[in-house]
This record gives sequence, C-alpha cells and structure tokens, in this order.
Amino acid sequence: MSAELQEQLRTSLSEVGYGGKVGPLPPAVINNERAERFLQWLVRVLQPANCLSAAELERFEELRSSGNILEGQQLQRALSSLGHTEKQQADDVRQEVADLQKTISPLKAQLQSLNTIQKHLNDHHATLLHRRDELAQQKAKCEHSYQRAREKAEEDGAKIDQALEELKSGVQELSSFHRGEG
Repeated sequence: MSAELQEQLRTSLSEVGYGGKVGPLPPAVINNERAERFLQWLVRVLQPANCLSAAELERFEELRSSGNILEGQQLQRALSSLGHTEKQQADDVRQEVADLQKTISPLKAQLQSLNTIQKHLNDHHATLLHRRDELAQQKAKCEHSYQRAREKAEEDGAKIDQALEELKSGVQELSSFHRGEG
C-alpha cells in the first residue's frame, strides 16, 4: 500500500472532523490486497456529507436517551405501518383517478356544447359585422346623396333668388312704366 493512500486516508478523516491521531498502518494491513481495496473505497466515500457532525451525534444521543429512537420490533412495526399507509395512499389515489375519469365525460360534452355555442356566436358576430359594413356603406351613400341634394337645393335656391330679383326688377320697371314714369 502506498504512502499516498495513507495520506489520503488521513486527509479524509481530518475533513470529516476526526480529531484523533492517525498513526501508520500495521504491516498486516499494508500488505493485504483486500484491506487496500477497502481503504481506497473508504477514502472515496468518506466525506463530510456522509458523516454526522458532533452536534448531530449529540442530538442522536439525546433522542436515544429519551426513548425516541425506534429499534428492533418497534422499528419493524413502524415500517410495516408505513407500508400499509403507502398502500392506503395508493388506493386513495386510484379512487381519485377513477372519480376524475368519471367527471371527464360530462366535461367533454359540456366543452363540445360550449364550442358549438362559440361557433354560432362567431358566425353571428361575423354576420353582424357584415351587416354593419353594409349599413356603413348605405349611410355613406345617403350622406353623399343628401350633400348633393343640399348643394342642388342651395344652387336652385340661388337661381330662384336671382329670378325673383329679376322679376322684382321687371315688376318695378313695368310699374314705373304704367305710372308714366317711363
């Protein structure tokens, strides 16, 4: 076994908070291939994330002394009840899925009905827009016709006014002529 592996082991132990001395490995370990493979594995996996901190160890000891740590048959019973709980939860989920599947069909029918209504409303909206456009065109034509008729009426009114002025002037002339002024 190499000195490098021994140094890696010291570094790994130091990183996880081991404060004790790490002496040289005995010759029986150094010359043992299985021991070397084990130490190589240990160096690879020994990390602070894989070890309990001093505070965590202290908390564990508090839990153990207060009887809050399950071991043996107590642990087996707790684990088996978890399995039962998981089975019950799975059954509950299956039932919920079945209930939801039952509601899908009426919702699909309602969706189809709403889609049909939406199509009819869209068609009606398009018809109303077309009718509005036709009415806008008719309104524009009527306004144009009204404007032309108004201009024509003003023009005719001006001609009538002029004809009346000429008639008035002619009547005045004739009247003057009959009175002998002319």
